[in-house]
Amino acid sequence: DSILDEYIFTIGLAKSPKEELVSVKEENRTMYLGGILATAKHISNFVNKPTLLTVLGNDSKQNQFIKNDIKKTCKLAIFKDISRKNTTKSRFIDESKKKLFQSNKVYFENINNKLEKKIINYLNKNLHKFDLVIVNDFGHGLLTEKIRRIIELKSKNLTLNVQTNSANFGYSFYYKYKKCDYLTLDEPEARLSTGERFLTIENVVKKILKNVKSKIVAVTHGSHETRIFKEKKNFFVPALSKNVVDTLGAGDAFFAISSIYSLIDKDPRNIAFVGNLSGALQIQYLGHEKTIDRDNFFSYLKSFLS
Repeated sequence: DSILDEYIFTIGLAKSPKEELVSVKEENRTMYLGGILATAKHISNFVNKPTLLTVLGNDSKQNQFIKNDIKKTCKLAIFKDISRKNTTKSRFIDESKKKLFQSNKVYFENINNKLEKKIINYLNKNLHKFDLVIVNDFGHGLLTEKIRRIIELKSKNLTLNVQTNSANFGYSFYYKYKKCDYLTLDEPEARLSTGERFLTIENVVKKILKNVKSKIVAVTHGSHETRIFKEKKNFFVPALSKNVVDTLGAGDAFFAISSIYSLIDKDPRNIAFVGNLSGALQIQYLGHEKTIDRDNFFSYLKSFLS
C-alpha cells in the first residue's frame, strides 16, 4: 500500500473564546513518501534495481511527485485506480515538533476486480524472477485475498509486515496470510491480533505461529528491545538509540533493511541487530525526510562495533 505522509507545521494561537478547540496558525506543509513508497526508497539504497509494485490514485500531480522522488534505480510497476485518491495522512505539528492531530484521506474498500486481475496477471508472470518479495500491508485495499494467495504461492522468499493503524484498527492482522519466511510486527500488534493483553510474549508468538507458518518472527517494542524467534529459540536484541525526533517510519526502516539482510544471514540475532540499527537511524529524522543509505548505515554500524 502506498501512502503520502503530509506534515503541516503550525504555531499555537490563543484558545478560541467561543469553542473548546485548539487554534493554530499554519506555517508550511511538507509531503513525504510513506508506506511501501518509503520502504522502496530504503531498499533502493542497498539493492541493485529493485521493483516496486503498488497502486496510485487519480491525482496526476501527486503521482508525478511520487515517481520523481523514487530513485531511478527502482523499477516501477505502478497500477492506477481512477476511482480513488491517493491515501494521504496529514499530521499537524507544533513548534516543538509534537503531533497535535491527524486527518486521513483513506479508502476502506478493496481495489476493484478489473484492477485486481491486472495485478494478478503481472504477479503470475513475474514473481518467479525475484529472489525476495517484501510485503508492506497497511490494510488500505491493495492486498486482496486473491493477491495474497498468489504472493504466498509463488514467492521464493517472502517477508511480511502487516500494520495496525487508526484506519484499519481491528480489521487488518497478520493472520490474513498463511505463510512467509520472515514476519515482523510490534508488540501491541502481536497482542491485539491474538487478544492476549497479559500473556508472555513467548506464548503470544506461539499463538501467532499456529495461524501463520513463518521461519522467523521479530516483535519490536519501540525504544525497549526486539524479541526475535526462530526454531523454538528466542533472543533479546536491545534498542540502539533513545534520541527520538520522530518515531514515524522506524518500523518501516527496521522491516525494510532487516528483510534484505535476512536473505543472506539466517542468524536471528544479526537480523534483529541490523533492523534495530536501521530503526535507530530513522528516528533521528522527522517523518520520512531522509532514507537509510549505505554510507550512514555502515558508518553507524562501525561506531557500534569499534
